[in-house]
Amino acid sequence: MRKALIVLGAVTLVGVALIALLHRRAAVAESDAAGEILSPEKQRIREFWALYNQANADRIAGNFEKAAAGFRKSLALDPKHEDSLYNLGASLAELGEYTEAAAVFHRLIEVNPQSNRAWSELGNTLSAAAPGSPGDFDGARQAFLRSIEINR
Repeated sequence: MRKALIVLGAVTLVGVALIALLHRRAAVAESDAAGEILSPEKQRIREFWALYNQANADRIAGNFEKAAAGFRKSLALDPKHEDSLYNLGASLAELGEYTEAAAVFHRLIEVNPQSNRAWSELGNTLSAAAPGSPGDFDGARQAFLRSIEINR
């Protein structure tokens, strides 16, 4: 009987501890959601995703100037974010800013030399038959060959 009471007491104590832990976690999650007690890193991450998501929505809506500005802001918070670099380059290309778009694709390649999409878009940008295009057909050919090498 005494063992049963000790076991029951131990189980009750563990149960109370688990309930207290769950309440504490819920309170921390609630305070984070309310914008309280956020570390600077959490604030930076939240700001980054808010900027990135808005810029992506602008890009999808065809507002490439606003999208490019938003991707630049998100890259100020995370300079190596591959999707931000890619989407900034694509938005700049849509605006006819081919030289700047090519520079962004080069940055993406520095971040990830195995990025097939960066090499492919660099080739597209360098070979665009449009006013303001770099018209670097040799560079475009090399970019396309590298793209094919990465993604056979």
